[in-house]
Amino acid sequence: QENYSTILKYLQDDGFLVTVKEETDEKLSLYDGVTFKYDSIILFAPKAKSLGLGIPKEALDDFLMQGNSILLGMDPNYSDFMKKVALSFGVEVDRKRSYVIDHGSFHKDLDKGDHTTVISGGHSISSPLTGGAELSGISFRGVGAAL
Repeated sequence: QENYSTILKYLQDDGFLVTVKEETDEKLSLYDGVTFKYDSIILFAPKAKSLGLGIPKEALDDFLMQGNSILLGMDPNYSDFMKKVALSFGVEVDRKRSYVIDHGSFHKDLDKGDHTTVISGGHSISSPLTGGAELSGISFRGVGAAL
């Protein structure tokens, strides 16, 4: 939770009810009887081998098919389980331990010389991802993904 405290605070400030659960929580459940407990799920657990004590990937599929939303956070060291979750949503993730590389649009101050801290421009980005600040670009360092 500490790694994501900034985005969680912005979501709360924007009026969202935020519930934080560990993927290893034995009481983790999507359902409250017969209905879903949540309207949206943010999965920032790239190394998870499962969710709770048996929330199958199919339950996430059902959650999404019922009109709810899921934001999936991955990193270059993702688990096979999370790759399967991404694939079930039509998201293809690049091979493990790989990074997006852009030799023309890398962040000159943040990049370590390998051109894996890329910067995009031409888009106006604002809250909650930026805390309300209007940006003309965003920096990214991570694994590539495609729909």
